[in-house]
Formats: sequence, structure tokens, C-alpha cells
Amino acid sequence: MENSLYRTYKTFIFFQPNLEKNGVLDVLTRYYKLLSSKEAQFCFQHLGTKLFSYPIKGFSSGTYVQLTFTGNGELVEEINKQLSITESVIRHITIRKENK
Repeated sequence: MENSLYRTYKTFIFFQPNLEKNGVLDVLTRYYKLLSSKEAQFCFQHLGTKLFSYPIKGFSSGTYVQLTFTGNGELVEEINKQLSITESVIRHITIRKENK
């Protein structure tokens, strides 16, 4: 696959606030393995607990993690699919970072 097909993406993930730190690490470890198996460059940033403007799935806050990675559209689809079926994830969004 050509490098021109790879783009940089940011995925913002909100976990349930009652999830312990080890629970968040367990989930992130699964995505670490997935991204490593695809030979993607990536970085996780734990940004702490944030209050929401409105309740999401009954929660008023969540543990916020930012995932920055380089990959193709198939990898984005796979990550989004996995995040949508992970019970401890209450919201996520992936955006493409513009090249400057």
C-alpha cells in the first residue's frame, strides 16, 4: 500500500466515568494491539475526566482519551466499529487531520 493513502486521524473517546483506570487501560491495550498489527504510527493521550454539556447515555461526565494515528480508511472503519461495540465507551468521534 502506498504512503499517499495514509492520513493522520484523531479519535476522541469518552469512557464511562465509573470505569477504573485499569478498565480504561485494558480497552486501550486492545487498540494498541490492533494498531500495532497494522503497523500504524499512533499515540494515546489521557486527558482526564471532563463534564459534558448534556447527559450522554445517562452520564454527565466521562474519562477522555485522544488517539492520534496514521492509517487508511479501512483502519478508521475498523477502529470505529470496535469502539461502537465496546460497552465502556459512551461516545467517540474520528476526524481527519488536515495536512499543512
